[in-house]
Amino acid sequence: MKNSQKGFTIPLIIAIIAVLIIGGGTYAIMHNKQQPKEKVETIAQNSASTTDNTADWKTYRNEKYGFEFRYPSELSLDSDFPYTKEQPLYLWLQLTDLMSPMSPDCSTGIEFDLYKPNSSGLAQVKSAINVFVGGQVAKESHEVFDQVWDCKGQQENFETNFVHSGLRSVITLTGVAPISQESLGIYWEILSTFKFIDVR
Repeated sequence: MKNSQKGFTIPLIIAIIAVLIIGGGTYAIMHNKQQPKEKVETIAQNSASTTDNTADWKTYRNEKYGFEFRYPSELSLDSDFPYTKEQPLYLWLQLTDLMSPMSPDCSTGIEFDLYKPNSSGLAQVKSAINVFVGGQVAKESHEVFDQVWDCKGQQENFETNFVHSGLRSVITLTGVAPISQESLGIYWEILSTFKFIDVR
């Protein structure tokens, strides 16, 4: 009798161990397959929340020069400035709620300029880093200098330059130094929405 019990116990132990190994292996495989999916979903959610920051913004679209960008709905974009042969487009986005406390009459704003590449009124970019705007390489520079108009303190500029369709685009965040992080954030978000459009 004892021998028959021993003969039954050993296969039972082996069967239990096999079930544990197979079950554990199956769990590990299924768990590893689910992890990438969770990571992809997290990345997608983060991307969607970034996109949502500009979801209710207005869109400025210029079919003549083939570009568009989004900007905060509460801000005012002025496109009624006179233009010249060398500078065919000038836009001013007033950051009305972000005026400098030192000089309330000298507000911060974003300037959009188009120039002929060899325009005499276009300053050369001295030192800059490469960034991407609308899927192409652009040059971004930063400088602080003495005011050129009647405002207190120094002027600060963040300037992005690129050439497209034979015209040089210059997008500048300008104001009395120091420019706030909030203004910088709006500037970079606007640049992230900038894209070229097919005007044919």
